[in-house]
Amino acid sequence: MAGTVKPPVFTPFGTEGPTVFLSTDGNPPSHAGDGDFKVGDWIINTVPTASGVSHWVCTAGGTGATATFNAVATAA
Repeated sequence: MAGTVKPPVFTPFGTEGPTVFLSTDGNPPSHAGDGDFKVGDWIINTVPTASGVSHWVCTAGGTGATATFNAVATAA
């Protein structure tokens, strides 16, 4: 099995891969305001609460609040 498992190859953020944004007020992406979001982009919640949302992942691209995001909950 040695040699058959290879490390992933990452595209640098902001070039062709996803972009990471920060939410400093803990608001969900619907409050993200202007901006272009594409599938795979992340918005990291910099002020998460216990059992709250740690980040959101874009599942349908769009401009501003038209993009769709899935919330990822933190561990309790």
